[in-house]
Parts: sequence; C-alpha cells; structure tokens
Amino acid sequence: MSEIIDEIEMTEIEQEVRSIEDLLATTLKIIKTDTMKDSTLKTYSRLLRKLYSAMKDHYAENFLFHKECPKEILFNPKDFMSWLEDKPYGVKLSERSLKNYLSLILSLVRNYKQDGEEFELAYDIYFQHFNTIKNSLNAEQEKQQPKEKEISLKGVSMDTLKSYMNHWEKKCKGQDNMDCYSAYMYALGHIHLDQVLRNELADMIMSDEYLPAVDNPKTNFIWNKGRNAKLLVIRQNKVRNPDRKDPPKEVWLKGKVNTAINKYIQILHRNDIFLDSPKPFCWGLKELKCVKQTSSNYSQNFRKLFAPYCLPISTTDLRKIYAMDVREKHGGNLIKEKEACEKLDHSKDTHDKHYILDFT
Repeated sequence: MSEIIDEIEMTEIEQEVRSIEDLLATTLKIIKTDTMKDSTLKTYSRLLRKLYSAMKDHYAENFLFHKECPKEILFNPKDFMSWLEDKPYGVKLSERSLKNYLSLILSLVRNYKQDGEEFELAYDIYFQHFNTIKNSLNAEQEKQQPKEKEISLKGVSMDTLKSYMNHWEKKCKGQDNMDCYSAYMYALGHIHLDQVLRNELADMIMSDEYLPAVDNPKTNFIWNKGRNAKLLVIRQNKVRNPDRKDPPKEVWLKGKVNTAINKYIQILHRNDIFLDSPKPFCWGLKELKCVKQTSSNYSQNFRKLFAPYCLPISTTDLRKIYAMDVREKHGGNLIKEKEACEKLDHSKDTHDKHYILDFT
C-alpha cells in the first residue's frame, strides 16, 4: 500500500515540475527576441524558474490558474512588489538581485501593451522601482569597493603574476620531463596572462589544421600552424554568438605564450598523447588525458595556478587585475582603456563599474 502512495506522490511531484517547466518554456517564448543575448536568456530562465516556484507557493491556486503567464498577479504591482521586496525565498534580496528580477518583469509586462491603461499603470510602477534601484547601484559603483575575497588582489600586478609562472616552468623543464599537468598549467597560465580570457579554454580544441566555420560554427580552438605560429580562435562565448552573426575573435599567440604551448605539446607527445588532431586542450586530472571540461571544473583548477603563492585567484580576478593595471600604468588614457575593453571583450560601462576596484 505504501508503495502505491509513494508512486502517487512521485507522480504529483513530477506533474508539478512539468507545470513549472511548461510555464517557463511558454514565458521564454513570449519574451525572447532576436537581439537578446544567449547569456541574458539563460539568466532570465534561471530567475524565472526560481520566481515561479516561489510565486506558486505564495499565490497557491491563483498562480496555477494562470497557465499562460501569471498576468493578473503582475498587474497588481503594489502587492507583487511588497512580496518581492520582503523575503520571497526566505531571505531579503540584494538590490542587484531585485534589479535583475525587475528587468525580467518589465520584459514580461511589456508583452501586454494591448491591455491599455492597466498595462501602463503596472509598467510605470515597475519601471520606477527599476530606475530607483539602478540609480542607487550606479551611485555605489562610481567607486567599486572590493569584496572581502578581492582584498588580496590589492597591489598584485600582471608583471608579478607573470613572474610566478616560473614555478610551473621549473616543474616541466628537462628533455625527459613527462609532467603533463605542470606543462598544461604553464601553457594555460601564459594564455590567460596574455589574452585575459574568461573560461573559453574549458572546451577549447587544439588542432594542426584550421577548422572552417562552415563545419565548426561554434568551435573555439587553437590552430597549431607550426612551431612558431599559434592562432587562438573564439567563435562563441559570453558575448559572441555565431547565430547572431557575431564575428569571431582571432589572435596570434606569440613569444612566451607560443613557447609554453610548444612545451605542453612536446610533453604530451612524450606521453604518446596528442599524436592525433584535433584534441581537447585541457589536461584531465582524473582521466589522465586531454578532455573537455565544464566551466565549473575549469574554474576550480584555474584557482590552483597561483595557489603556490597563496593567491587562489579566478579568471575574473585576473581580468580585474589586468584592467586596474592598464588604468594605473596609463592614467586612464582613453585609447588604452578602449584597447583594454576590446581585449577583455566587454563594454566601457562594464569595465568602469565592475572591473576597477577602489582599495582606498
């Protein structure tokens, strides 16, 4: 008997999950536009899933009644904002989280313009809340205070980090060296120090041939054209999407970066690895072979890069160090700042608000 009850309860749970997922899929179709970035859609999807689950608990039957979209709930902005600003998930939302939710809600409400005055009233109230929070955040970001975990970045320069690569260079020296992991970290470090990437290397491919975009539209790879020539090609990342016809980023890797990659390939060859091409760039810690990694696993491993010097920094930390380095060296020169933004693949607004930390 208990098994039957368990089965019934599980069925109800599955149906509940499906109803939320169906609603989520329907809503994303409503708000999706051709100009919307994939990263924005992913963020909205994550926020919607959390929001709908919390709304379902709070509004109960009223929420489930509105299968297409909980329009009547959103069209009561005073009550909805009171709930959202309270503790919808058991804790009070930060201003930044509230701003993200309001951006999502504005996208939802915007689809009901045909409702006339009712739409305008709801939209205006949400927009006022959005602007109030946005202005508050902008005022704070004029001087971006470092978070507790970022305090250790004070005084760290790109030159200092480059000198720390000696640790990995020594570990993979020698004509008979077989240490794939140290060679991998040596190459990974020099690529990041040169190109200040996000986590694009996680699923990066190394290839002896150039991979045409026609057959590999979303493939990021390093073309090993020869001992003295390596081309980094990024076709898809947080800001580049081939579906939107965004151009790829192609950069020749020279000097120490090229040398480090050569050392990595050489040691892989000694271990009878990378004899065929193309092959994943990342060295798998458990698999003991070249494997694609998830962004999360890649981040965990990257933090080990400068850990011997008690600096478990992330790729984002490194990008901030680079941004602050450029500003300090060139005194905020607009040309140099623009070049830094292009290298970091983000806007000047993002650069100023999120990458320049104020340690005073």
